[in-house]
Amino acid sequence: MVVRILPIAPPMRYNVSIMLTMLLAATVMAQGPATVCPVMGDPISENSQRYEYAGLVTAVCCAGCEGSLKAAPDKAMKARGTSLVAYSAYDVIAKTSIKPDKAVATTDYNGVRYLFSTKENKAAFDKDPKALSTRPTYEAFGKCVVTKEVVPAGKFAAYRDVKTVIDGKPQMARVYFCCMGCVPKFDDNPSNYTADLKYTKVTIHEIK
Repeated sequence: MVVRILPIAPPMRYNVSIMLTMLLAATVMAQGPATVCPVMGDPISENSQRYEYAGLVTAVCCAGCEGSLKAAPDKAMKARGTSLVAYSAYDVIAKTSIKPDKAVATTDYNGVRYLFSTKENKAAFDKDPKALSTRPTYEAFGKCVVTKEVVPAGKFAAYRDVKTVIDGKPQMARVYFCCMGCVPKFDDNPSNYTADLKYTKVTIHEIK
């Protein structure tokens, strides 16, 4: 009788290593691009508290910088050389929310990485990034403008910028939607939903 000894398969450490690398890459993409603290310019850790500000997602390096960011967000949110201080929570052409791992294309402009759902939207942005990256001064944050449903930061589906008058001066204000189904309802007749809307100055909102 002939006894055959079959070779023992080698450990799958290489496959496991590849899988761990892919998992880590996917996690990093889901968390967003590497950014620095807009106040101090120091690197941001994975566990840092994220904030939404005028359609951008940012984070600070320590509790001390949190107060500075909240006190003067516009002053803090400036480009720091080639480093990024934030990334966009929305495709600014489609005006719909987008996650970093779902972006088809990106553009880095003035310290912010803008995420896009299509290459066409990126091309449209790249034609005039200064105009298309303008942030609103006022907003109606926290609730869907159509349903009045409470929505936390980081969970809105889309937005619109509307012209309004505040303290006798023309202003641009941003309104938000809980779902894409509310968008066409608003677009059909915006004044139905904005006539008695109360706006506040754009500020920092914690993403929980």
